[in-house]
Amino acid sequence: MNENLPILPVYGRKATQQRSINTQRKIVAAAIDIAAQQGIAGLTHRVVAQRAGVSLAATTYYYKTKSDIIADVSNTLNNGYVEMFSKTNQRMHRYDVSKSRPHWFAFRLLQRATKSKRTSNIAWMEILLNQAHHNNNRQLTRQWAQRIEQVWSEVTHFYNDEKPDEAARSEIDMTVGFSLMILALELTEQDVVAVFYEHADPFHQWARPEPAGQLDENPKRRITPKAKLTRRRILDETISILIEQGASAVNFRLIAKRAQLTPAAPSYYFSSPRALLREAQTELFERSKTRYRDAMGTVDYHNLQIENLIDLTTTVFSRESTESGALNFANYGIWLEASRTSELRPLIWTAINDQAQAWHRILSVFNANSTPLDAFLIQAIYIGKLIRIVGLGSASQDLAQVRKEFSNVLNSLVTSGKI
Repeated sequence: MNENLPILPVYGRKATQQRSINTQRKIVAAAIDIAAQQGIAGLTHRVVAQRAGVSLAATTYYYKTKSDIIADVSNTLNNGYVEMFSKTNQRMHRYDVSKSRPHWFAFRLLQRATKSKRTSNIAWMEILLNQAHHNNNRQLTRQWAQRIEQVWSEVTHFYNDEKPDEAARSEIDMTVGFSLMILALELTEQDVVAVFYEHADPFHQWARPEPAGQLDENPKRRITPKAKLTRRRILDETISILIEQGASAVNFRLIAKRAQLTPAAPSYYFSSPRALLREAQTELFERSKTRYRDAMGTVDYHNLQIENLIDLTTTVFSRESTESGALNFANYGIWLEASRTSELRPLIWTAINDQAQAWHRILSVFNANSTPLDAFLIQAIYIGKLIRIVGLGSASQDLAQVRKEFSNVLNSLVTSGKI
């Protein structure tokens, strides 16, 4: 691992001999697989040891706690990304890529996210969303973000000489936002290539409608006033767990304990944790739409000026990243859970489609040639920016740059149709 990069502290015995180094690598590789397949909540010393084919004593020898395993996974993944960006930058110095299309590097990464890098991308996104639950390492995480931004700036310099740093932030945000969409919808390489390179309409290519004949999974019960209150308690505790621990931590036993109900109570109202997550996603989506309508409901879009749109977007974003940051992260946790649970994908698509349609209507007012992909681009940047700022602790300097970043993006889309 590159010693010049910021490193999250890992407490445990350090491997020095090749045999012990190989054992530690097996543990990290197993932890990445488990984080991707089961979420952070499913990651324990015992499960990691079984997956890695090592003794339980080996995992506790090298890692004192679960947090130490997560820290080493984070170091490994982040170090890998920085090294990959650096190698790309070196190759670009050897070839003339000044005429490369915008976003080519981001699109290439996103294409890989559908294939060989899907597992590591899910694990990385798990850790990124999990960061919002822990304040201890945020300073080091910010240093990682700055290092990745620095390396990416060197890449974007080849096709954006004027503002490589600002372009890098937008590219990173866009890549994170699109990554979450791709993982949540389980888009294939063909889906990504068709939209990014062959100009297919993402509203059609990426659609994940509810299967025909899909039945409501939740059992039909007679809803008395008392039953309504109990059901409400279950849903409220589910959303609290989503905020505090993430979607992979949701289970009936924990919910019943926190809601002070019998162990069987949650299953009486919801057929499975998956069905409960669907209900929670629906509620979080409705809350988000209500907040959006409150902010944008009176706007006359046909007489809207671009500066007003930038101000509105910045205001809504600032509120969503501060007042509702935890709720948004809970929502994105369900999106990521959809990468493992196909039944959630139609619901996630409904949310993505609704937001993209709104952006498409707005952008079409300013630019008649605006494409559906433009709407998904600005939505991805918005999502990625929110994850970056909330995940890093809403640093004041980051929030101060938001309006300028949205101004660059929206003006580019309106004037040229390209970011």
